[in-house]
Order: sequence, then structure tokens, then C-alpha cells
Amino acid sequence: MRDEDAGAVIAGLILLAMMADNRHPKGGPVYGPQLPPPPSVDQWAPALREPCAARGIPELYALRWIAMESGGNPCAIGNPAEAGPDGQPREVGLAQSYNPDDLAAAGISAGEVRAYCVRGRNNTVTYKGHVVQGFSDRMTRELTEAELAQQAQLAAATIARAMDGAARKMRAAGASWPERDWWALVKLQHNLPGLASGVAVVARALGRAPASWREFRDHALSVVYDPQTELHRADFPHELDIAERAAEVV
Repeated sequence: MRDEDAGAVIAGLILLAMMADNRHPKGGPVYGPQLPPPPSVDQWAPALREPCAARGIPELYALRWIAMESGGNPCAIGNPAEAGPDGQPREVGLAQSYNPDDLAAAGISAGEVRAYCVRGRNNTVTYKGHVVQGFSDRMTRELTEAELAQQAQLAAATIARAMDGAARKMRAAGASWPERDWWALVKLQHNLPGLASGVAVVARALGRAPASWREFRDHALSVVYDPQTELHRADFPHELDIAERAAEVV
């Protein structure tokens, strides 16, 4: 990708972060002198470069993921009322890492990556248009260089874990896709793993592996999934759209 093209993509990521992905439609905090604003998406690029390269993750893909999941806010959370087994938020950080699975795989605790976030579970926050009590997504201070690096490492490890899961599902279906299609499945694996398992489900329905993401998507809504995944059927089109948007930069 040419430098000018990469610059245009990063500019688009910044705009995307400002618009915010509606998977986490929370009202944003008003930042004052005592509450520092989070870094912008493009400010994470230097910290992401090494961990992404080590795992074979395209840097622009990681930045798009972060723009969609957190907008660059290291204190971002999912549902503010939902906690993991450690009492910390169920989804944390730049890549919205799942607590405990993604955190355990990375060897990082939620407490570490929430050390600079407003504490407690009784904060008044806006979530999906409603005022609720729960975790806050506000920063209390600037991050140290070590904390910036840790957040980047966790984000890369979370994407890598989704890569591993997607690879297993591709092998189970006997599928081989173009690169952009593969990265769409990686994002879907993070968003809704049961729907990513649909590659094998669609393969059984077709009598062969789907030849591309497009063919998988064309059949993904017409097959039956496990009961837990079926609970989210109304979200399938949206989750497929998100996965495609994440892969657009590859």
C-alpha cells in the first residue's frame, strides 16, 4: 500500500472512531481538565507495530479493529453492568478483550489494564440510550510508556487468539479463502464465535467448503447453529457487516 493510501486509511480510521461503532453505543464522557481524553486511534500505531509484526497482523487491520471496538480508548468496556469472574468488566481495553479468556491467553490481568481507569462498578453511565450503574470508560490519568505497550500487546494477542480460532474453523471446513476474506472471518471469530463456526455448517449444507467469504455469507443466514448462537440470530447481519468492514483495509 502506498504511503498516501495508508495515510488516507488512517484518516478514515480516525473518522470511524469519532462516529463510533454501534456495537457499543454508549454516551461518551465529557472530558475536563481532571479527566484526560484517551489517545486517538492513530496514536496507537507506534506501540502496535512490533507486536503486530510478531504475530503477522497487518497494522492497518489492527488499527481498524481498535477504531471499531474502542475508538482508541484503553478504558473502553462493553456492557458496563457485565463483569468477568474477577469482578472487572467482561470486555476491556483497545481490542475489547474478553475477560477472562483473552486476558488469560495474553498473561495480563484486567486489573493491570484498568489501573488508569475510573474505579468501581457503581458509576452512572449511559449505555444504549439508558442511564445505568456500572463500570466507567473514563481515564483518570495519562498512561505510562509501559502501559501503552501493554495495551498494544493485549490488543495484538486478542487478535492473534481470534486468528487461531478462525484457522481451526477453516481447517474443519476444508476451506481456503483469499486474504481479505480470511481477515473478515478473524473479526467474526472475535465478535460471535458461534457464527464463525458457520463455515463448517455451510460446508455441510453445500457438500463442500464455501469458496469465499461471500459464498459463506450468502448461505450463513439459512443454516441452523447451536442454541446459544441462535439466540443472537437477529444480530447476524450486523456482525457479518462488522467483520467485512474490519477487513476492508487489508
